[in-house]
Amino acid sequence: QPAPAGAGDALAALTQREDQILRLVAAGRSNKEVARVLDLQEKTVKHHMTRILQKLHVRNRTEAAMIVAEAARG
Repeated sequence: QPAPAGAGDALAALTQREDQILRLVAAGRSNKEVARVLDLQEKTVKHHMTRILQKLHVRNRTEAAMIVAEAARG
């Protein structure tokens, strides 16, 4: 299913750290890889992902990645 309209608006609601994490996840990185890249604990990345999913009103990381892709397409 396509990403909802206003994908860019949804992404604007994220903090800078949430945006960093989401872009890495959208690029296919696991929570563990994201944690290593950003020098965080994996549980911190999981917490951020929970908040990201809530803010974007999506059920999983795949749907969140679709929003990033939609925003990139303009």
